[in-house]
Amino acid sequence: MNRLISKIAALLWDNPLSRKAGAWFHSCGEKLLNTRFLVWITGQPNVCPDGDCAAAVADGVRGMITRLFDHGWMHRLLDRSVFLHPTLFCFLTLLLLPFVPTMVMLALVACTLLSLLIRQGLGRGQKPLYSPGIRWAGLMAAIYLMAIAASVYPMKSLFPGLLTAMFFSFALWSYGSVRSYSRLRTAFGLIALGAVAVSLYGLWQFIHPAAYNSGWVDENMFAGIRLRVYSTFANPNVLGEYFLLTIPFAAALAMTASNRRKKLLWAAAVLLMCVVMLLTYSRGGYIGLILAACIFLVLLDRRFLLLIGVAVILSPLYVPESVWTRLLSIGDLGDTSTNYRVNIWIGVVDMLRQFWFCGVGPGEGTFNQVYPVFALPYVDAPHSHNLYLQLICDTGIVGLLVFLGLMGSLYRSLLSTLRHSRRQETKIFAIAGLSAFSGFLLQGMTDYSFYNYRVMLLFFGLVGLCLLLRQEDALLEQEPGHEIPPAVERKKPLVMHILSDTNIGGAGRYLLTLFAASDNRDYEMVLVVPAGSRMAPRASALQVPVIEAPMPGEKALDIQSILTLRNICMLVQPDIVQTHGSMSGRIAARACGAKIIYTRHSTFPVSRRLKKGVGHVLSSLFHRRYADLCIAVSPATRENLLEMGVKDEKIVTIMNGTAAGVPADDTKKEALRRQYHLRDGVFTAGILARLEPYKGQMYLLDAIDLLRKDGKDIQVLICGTGSQEQALKDRIRELKLEQSAILTGFVEDTAAVMSLLDVQLNVSTGTEATSLSLIEGMSLGIPVIASSYGGNPYLIHEGEEGLLFPPGDARALADCLIRLMEDAPLRETLSCQAAASYRKYYTAQVFEENLRQVYLRLLGKEGAA
Repeated sequence: MNRLISKIAALLWDNPLSRKAGAWFHSCGEKLLNTRFLVWITGQPNVCPDGDCAAAVADGVRGMITRLFDHGWMHRLLDRSVFLHPTLFCFLTLLLLPFVPTMVMLALVACTLLSLLIRQGLGRGQKPLYSPGIRWAGLMAAIYLMAIAASVYPMKSLFPGLLTAMFFSFALWSYGSVRSYSRLRTAFGLIALGAVAVSLYGLWQFIHPAAYNSGWVDENMFAGIRLRVYSTFANPNVLGEYFLLTIPFAAALAMTASNRRKKLLWAAAVLLMCVVMLLTYSRGGYIGLILAACIFLVLLDRRFLLLIGVAVILSPLYVPESVWTRLLSIGDLGDTSTNYRVNIWIGVVDMLRQFWFCGVGPGEGTFNQVYPVFALPYVDAPHSHNLYLQLICDTGIVGLLVFLGLMGSLYRSLLSTLRHSRRQETKIFAIAGLSAFSGFLLQGMTDYSFYNYRVMLLFFGLVGLCLLLRQEDALLEQEPGHEIPPAVERKKPLVMHILSDTNIGGAGRYLLTLFAASDNRDYEMVLVVPAGSRMAPRASALQVPVIEAPMPGEKALDIQSILTLRNICMLVQPDIVQTHGSMSGRIAARACGAKIIYTRHSTFPVSRRLKKGVGHVLSSLFHRRYADLCIAVSPATRENLLEMGVKDEKIVTIMNGTAAGVPADDTKKEALRRQYHLRDGVFTAGILARLEPYKGQMYLLDAIDLLRKDGKDIQVLICGTGSQEQALKDRIRELKLEQSAILTGFVEDTAAVMSLLDVQLNVSTGTEATSLSLIEGMSLGIPVIASSYGGNPYLIHEGEEGLLFPPGDARALADCLIRLMEDAPLRETLSCQAAASYRKYYTAQVFEENLRQVYLRLLGKEGAA
């Protein structure tokens, strides 16, 4: 959508006349923006001034509510209550608004208010945000309450006055309920989704006109119009008012959608709404929509003034005749509708000469008690058919002035947002707000736009949401990842890594190697991990921004994680998302339109359900949808991916790499030998892996026991932590191997521990791909004995870098150990070859360069391998 707009603007701009006109517009715009008045208009404060009386009163009210709830049983009673979620009720109100009765809307608004009060009373309310516009909205509701007492017929004004005050105050409740940027975007989306459903029903009415009321058509003047569509609002003019508020926000969603598919869907929704808007044949709606569209386009790019001029000139060629007939009838007193309105206005103005200060009171009943005295003969009306006249009728001139003050404060807030916001998305929503309210207020000149309570509720809900746009920074602070600069401020593409582990395993070491080796010359990186992850401080120390997300760790797929990560992706807008054990991250990343890399870090037998049949088809479709590229860290991993239905052309094999280990000096070696109670002169082996069943430490103990029975003295360091720790301790005691098998726990300086070893072990029976521990040991020239499982045979070649044995075979493992214990020249040969292989294939620099080429390929950089 943005590209299309840019191309249209460029097409209009790419000629001498357009360039001169554009330069003139730019010059005039700059002069206008620098005037004192415009500087004041676009500089609304969003911080409460010191000593503010209204803020002091609000703080006092909050303190009183907190004291009322200051009882332990209240906290226990409401701890898990649905009323702790005001956003839920606010969202339900916005979504269901076009479809349910007014009293249901009132109940939802009351629930939103009650929920906010309960959260405040329980001490869970967030810091209040400041906006001058909210004061005006509150004052507007208060004036309607006072207008009940000042009414000519207070009892007739009581219910409509209370209902109107409650709906006016929805601006306050929506402003207080939506307290994060992602929720604000969701609120606009729910409003637009409701409008799509309303449009579909309206289109159904147009296709089946015989089943619906055609009483809104003046058949004498407009014989060609069969039906004026009204959808769920019972009145085509009311439906037009509803669309004036929703179409601009749907257009904003189309422009800010994260990927092409969503842009097209929202653009189709806008087109559908506009078509149904035309089918209302609401002349006030037409004029309001034209004004809204002009404001939207001009604020988006001043050069669209040229496009608007062309569109006006060519309008007779594409505007339907029925629409032209309706537009040209504006001001024609021969039209019954126009004549009816003019006669009502004459009577209302005559009435207000006596009731201009306090009005007659809220409600249709009060109006109809007074208006007939001043009405022209045979001109009955439920209201004044003019928003501004009706406000004076309800509350007097003070109510109109306060309403205009609210609108002025709202416009100032939106213009300030437009000028000062640092996010393009926020600016576009501000433009939508300015367009929607302008069209609606213009349409209010021809009708009482608040006659339908649901439209009134939507209007004030949008007032609260649009005032929140000015609080962009405060809303972003509630979002994980808010510290990452928005896409418009970044000079390089952004690669986001999502890791679901809280501990540092193979995937964590993979990332630390990448972070340490990368110079960020072609892209920037950011890491997303669960809150409290051990990776966070390590990555931060390498100058990589870390987002600690409120999501459960060690879960590949989780609904909460999908929602959390989706919000992060939408906020940060990365160019590439590379996931490490997080299926949730892959699903979430698709929402923001980023390229998705699925990194397969483990190797294990693929389930038969995924190898064939329906499971294979579903797996293939999932990988096709949620992976633009798959990185296999070994050929064995590549085979796994192929068995799961991933296409061969989507897979790139990049073997792991790591920085060369720094061996310990003699002093540190001696200290470590004392720490682990190692005996001098005894052959020493070691394994660095998580203590899990598939890592094979249990049958390693059986191999040590066999060596002892063969009369071989050996000591083995078993480094790591995991679920098998206690079971391994029990097995060591059972086999009486305390002198031969030493559990070290978690090891931070792995290279120092490896410096003590004569041979490094890898005895995995599952998940092993390209072991980073083995690679680090190879950098130190340590020979390897490894099981032939998974990726080990591709890393360790028999007789070159080490020896291989069948997985799970304790006797074969023991024989390999005996062979190296007894053959020192072989150990030396394997050591030299291991170091040479590391330098050629597995350095951190080789690893980072291979990944860099993959990123450049996905980013479409020329010359990328």
